[in-house]
Amino acid sequence: VGPGGGWRRGNRCGVIGRKTRVVPVPLAKAIKRRDRCCRFPGCNVSDRFTEIHHRVHWAKGGPTSRENCFLLCYKHHRMMHDKTGWTCQGDANDALTFTAPTVTTTPPHHPAPTRTASEFSYSYI
Repeated sequence: VGPGGGWRRGNRCGVIGRKTRVVPVPLAKAIKRRDRCCRFPGCNVSDRFTEIHHRVHWAKGGPTSRENCFLLCYKHHRMMHDKTGWTCQGDANDALTFTAPTVTTTPPHHPAPTRTASEFSYSYI
């Protein structure tokens, strides 16, 4: 990944920025290598079962970049989009601060050990 969240192919650096909301495969791989699991506090769902989230939503001017994108599991990704009051601040390359409607927490990000799909149990409301 190059400067500004772009990705490198050969000697070229393609800056994604506002060109597209869809995260190109090279950038997605870099984000998965960096995060390794869901970044939500206390969640350690493996990167194999996560989605890429734009901290500043693309529709609101947020770029598709390494600094603005990070991994969330399906449950936490939906929660961030479902107008529950949760927000997220910070640089995705560093610490992220998740804020609930009444609580703020900034835990250290510790990538979880890789788990198999059979080790996960999901409940849907």
